Amino acid sequence: MDGKYIISALVLAAVSLAVSCSGPRPEAAENSTYTININSESVGGQYGPAQYQIGLAYLSQDNYQEALKAFDSSINNGYSARDVHFARAQAYAGLGLYSGAIGDTSFCIDLDPNYAAAYELRGVSYLNSGEYQKAIADLTQSLAIDSSSKEAYFNRGMALKDMGEFDNAVVDFKRAINLDPSYLQAVIWLGRTYYALTDYASAADQFSRAITIDPVEAAVAYSDRAVCEGRNGQLDDALADLNILAGLHPSFYMVFYNRGVVYMKMNKSSPAIVDLDTYLCLDVTDKYGLSGLADSWRGYYPEYYINNEDQALYDQAAGICNGILSQAGTQKDLAFTAGALYFPGEHTDYGSAAFRMHHWR
Repeated sequence: MDGKYIISALVLAAVSLAVSCSGPRPEAAENSTYTININSESVGGQYGPAQYQIGLAYLSQDNYQEALKAFDSSINNGYSARDVHFARAQAYAGLGLYSGAIGDTSFCIDLDPNYAAAYELRGVSYLNSGEYQKAIADLTQSLAIDSSSKEAYFNRGMALKDMGEFDNAVVDFKRAINLDPSYLQAVIWLGRTYYALTDYASAADQFSRAITIDPVEAAVAYSDRAVCEGRNGQLDDALADLNILAGLHPSFYMVFYNRGVVYMKMNKSSPAIVDLDTYLCLDVTDKYGLSGLADSWRGYYPEYYINNEDQALYDQAAGICNGILSQAGTQKDLAFTAGALYFPGEHTDYGSAAFRMHHWR
């Protein structure tokens, strides 16, 4: 997920564009394609409802910036019904402008206290703003009005998880899954919440379920399951899962950190250091915050020190790194999945890691 949490796909009003012509309209050729370029500012001040419809068209295309401009124009020209403010709230949320979304959904709720979708969207906006108590209150109110929203259960589960209320989060994730058994994000986060509860077997079961639903879309579940297997001492299974993920999605660079740790646990120092150095090469911005842990794993065992500055291993890691970057294009194009599981440190003696240097960093 690129955004932190999921906003429900709320039903938009249908958009119809009328075209008037002075002459006869030619028949469309078979398989013809037409593109209409919409400019909300050209509609005119007297057409607030039309500007609203244009905004909905942009919103359906996830063009939130243009949608926001159209809804602003509609409201400024006197067409400011509840649904216009709700649509603008969706545009604000799509742009990550959650204070704007909270303001517009609050306006909607003042007009209609039973507007479940507005409570849900405001709850998600609070959630993305880190205001978990308010998020839970709004999502609970939304579900009290309409208990059919799987996203409301999912997002409330995320808020509960972020507050450390893991048992209650499990309940909400399960409710979301009951509404839609193929809800991948709910299945994956249920697994991660079980992991937070140190119930590694139940966590691994959920990751297996996600892989069964869609092994490509849920590719991160291979890495998550591998961490559970590694924590349970199932190192061969963990390595197999990480090898599958590396084949499916080599630019998902968390795999190199986790696989490096598995190799360390298996007393296979050379491939461990290659993988850990590949990770350090790819995660130069430290998005996962694991550079220190990767360094410490590298210097974990005294018998591995001889490999710590082995130029051949450096060169091998650099080759893998450069190959992945040549396919991805830039560091920004590398896959990054927030919340993915990783092996924690199991030691405090960083050994030779203190004097290590990476010549490509």
